[in-house]
Amino acid sequence: MKMHHTLRLLCLVAVLYCGMGQASWSFVVGPLAGDSVQTDLSYNATGANYVLPMTEVAWAANGPYWLKNLTSRGTVTGVNRPVLTEGVPGHNTLTLVENIRIGGNVPWTDWHEVFGTDGMSWQSATIYYAGTTTEVSGLAVVISNGGGDDVHADNLDFYFDTLEVGTEITIVKTMVWEGLDVTMGSEQLGSDTIVIREFPTVIPEPATLSLLALGGGLFGLLRRRRNA
Repeated sequence: MKMHHTLRLLCLVAVLYCGMGQASWSFVVGPLAGDSVQTDLSYNATGANYVLPMTEVAWAANGPYWLKNLTSRGTVTGVNRPVLTEGVPGHNTLTLVENIRIGGNVPWTDWHEVFGTDGMSWQSATIYYAGTTTEVSGLAVVISNGGGDDVHADNLDFYFDTLEVGTEITIVKTMVWEGLDVTMGSEQLGSDTIVIREFPTVIPEPATLSLLALGGGLFGLLRRRRNA
């Protein structure tokens, strides 16, 4: 319950911070790796939220994923110290608040994120309609913290009812630094970079739906002839 109220507060902070006016960035992204759309950010506080301004994101089937590099400044109020410390409540988490407007001409049904940094895991996440504390309709959040390789492990997947082009959303997610060691200790993440890969997925395009319907119709016709 406390976490839920915290997420709502973070959402309101995001609204005040961004003003929800014009998009600061505009990207075309998709599920393909390679030449990624890249955003480099820096933060300087432990356990705090980092708010990104409104960004317009359009989906493309052949688009690259959105690669975010979060690099700590290594200091807090001028004092040199690690930004994230394993196993220390209040100093081992970072909350990222992203404000996104769906661009292009294709609605979304999913949003996916995966760490490219070993030792990081997802703690909690949600999506609101921007400017509100109402979660998007049909929202289901799947967190899979698995370890192993840094591409397919530690996934954060959002599934929701269709979000139309022009819809503005606020994604709030908290990540935790668990360290690279097997045992819990006080391992620190100082000036290292936290890498996150992000991309939306969409409902099948009309042409695809038509092909599926045609295939289903032909299958039914063949089945009726076979039973005749």
